[in-house]
Amino acid sequence: MGLGLSIGSVNSVAAVTADESGTPAVAGLRTTMNLSTGAEPDVGCIPRSPDVIADFADLITSPDPVAIVDGRVITGADLVAVVANRLALEADGAAADAVLAYPAIYLADQVAALRQALDRVGLSAMRLVPEPLAAVAWLDTTAESELVLVYDLGASSLDLAVVRIESGTARLLGRPLRSYDFGGRPFDASLARHLHDLAPAATPPRAGVVPGTELADLYARHVQESVTSVLDCVRAANLAMSDIDRVLLIGGAAQPTRVARVLADELGRPVVRGPEPAQTIALGAAVLAACKGNQDKSPVAVPLPRRKTGLLLSMSPTSVRYRRRRLIRWQRIRVIRPIRRQRHQPSRAIRTRLRSKVRQPRLGRRRPASRPPNPHRVRIPVHRLPIWTRWPPAPLGCCRPAR
Repeated sequence: MGLGLSIGSVNSVAAVTADESGTPAVAGLRTTMNLSTGAEPDVGCIPRSPDVIADFADLITSPDPVAIVDGRVITGADLVAVVANRLALEADGAAADAVLAYPAIYLADQVAALRQALDRVGLSAMRLVPEPLAAVAWLDTTAESELVLVYDLGASSLDLAVVRIESGTARLLGRPLRSYDFGGRPFDASLARHLHDLAPAATPPRAGVVPGTELADLYARHVQESVTSVLDCVRAANLAMSDIDRVLLIGGAAQPTRVARVLADELGRPVVRGPEPAQTIALGAAVLAACKGNQDKSPVAVPLPRRKTGLLLSMSPTSVRYRRRRLIRWQRIRVIRPIRRQRHQPSRAIRTRLRSKVRQPRLGRRRPASRPPNPHRVRIPVHRLPIWTRWPPAPLGCCRPAR
């Protein structure tokens, strides 16, 4: 029996399958939690009370710490581990062969924090697999080698990744990409702005102002604008869009069938979509957990490609415990090097300064009356200027000092 878990920003899904060919059973709950109900946290509650905590599944944007209960610092990874434990218990304790999918954009320290949080709640046997690899495991592929673009349109973001499948083994190519400009919530924000433009006096704007066809057109336009991010992700893997064999469409915001048609028309590649795109990651994770040949229980870390990076000192520690120890967190950023100027080419500021100095007439010097002074054409003896200021450079052997 294999258990696959997928914890999103809004909903969490658990899929249980008996073997590789069995029909899985799928269950889900809200990704919310109430820590003020007693000893056991209330997982999956309706977010109506101010004590309910939500939007903690994304370890990149969630505040750290999320809460402090009885002097204990609660991080987003701890809450994700509690949700995973609740899903495992509701699946009749099938966590012996379980796989938890995490976003491929996570760095090594975020994966390590999630691994430690799972160990603290007793899920040390649960494996960690990137979400694109878990989603590709759901595909029934018979090709010897195939390139798949995973298009994950979630509630709050868009995750893109290129996966290569060779002889049944999948691996990531290039660098995964995440954009917070696309998804369910970004579209709601753009729809609210559109409604305000249509009816500025309405407070609050109502959805009935926009017809159904126009609403579908707005969502299609929202998906079309994400094509630029798709091309950037493919280009980061040193590939072209013609090299991609299939596009796998997953995510809760990809439920409308028009999303697949828009992507197929814009990208020109076949698009594969399951009956429930929000459950594809959990189903693929369940397939990986049911595989008997893979007995490795260690977490799967995705090495990011090498880039020209440097070290930046961040003065925002990751938790209150780090504030007490006064530790400093290091983050990696790209180093932008200035363009090197040629030796014989002076800068514009130096050339302007030299010209301004030379154009000033010297006191006591007289010019011939037959030739009026021309301030725009001043001849400077070459031997009076430094070598690196002579521009343009004369051919070798032709530079003679003026007499």
